Formats: sequence, C-alpha cells, structure tokens
Amino acid sequence: MTADPTPRQSWQPHPTRRNGEGRRAAAFTLMAKQRGDVSLVQQVPFYPVTDAAFDTGSYHQFAEGDFLRCDGMQWFWDQYTTDRTGRPRITASPLRATTEQLTGLPARAPRH
Repeated sequence: MTADPTPRQSWQPHPTRRNGEGRRAAAFTLMAKQRGDVSLVQQVPFYPVTDAAFDTGSYHQFAEGDFLRCDGMQWFWDQYTTDRTGRPRITASPLRATTEQLTGLPARAPRH
C-alpha cells in the first residue's frame, strides 16, 4: 500500500490502492496454488474488488449510493488496467475462478 501524503488524524491507505490490494492478494493466492511453490495459511483482504464485470446484480443494486458508486468502480478499474481483454482473467477478477481453482486456498480471516 502507499500512503496519501496529505496530513490526517490517522493513517489511511491511498484511495486508489484500497480495492486493488484485496484483489492482488486473491490473485497471488491463486497463482501460488497454480505454481505450487508457496503455502499460504490465511488471507486478509480489505475492500476486495473481485470482478471487473459491471453487469452483476451487485453493481446494479449499488450503482448509486453514498460511498462507492458504479461509475467510481469503473474509474478504479481503469486505474488498475485499461486492458479490457485481461480483466476477465482470474488474476484480475478472482471471482471468476472455478470451484476447482478455489479448492484448497486459504480461508479469509474473520472480521471482528
């Protein structure tokens, strides 16, 4: 993560990095499983954005709102990658992984 240089009361990760870190953590675990060279115990994703498809029920349901709108999510994806052909890959959109690809991956850490 990178820190926003703006002085604040408490440290906050840079807003364009928040959702990408969770996605990269999920992609890393998928890649580690494929390679078989790293054994992970647990994942701790924060704000994971796990699918680049903007036609899901969730994107339609929450397209407008107080916090994260669909147009904002599209902007975040454009910052992550403008290559629309690569977005469906499971390393960019881990939610598209098959059950077989997900089997054996570490559990997400519980939130308290």
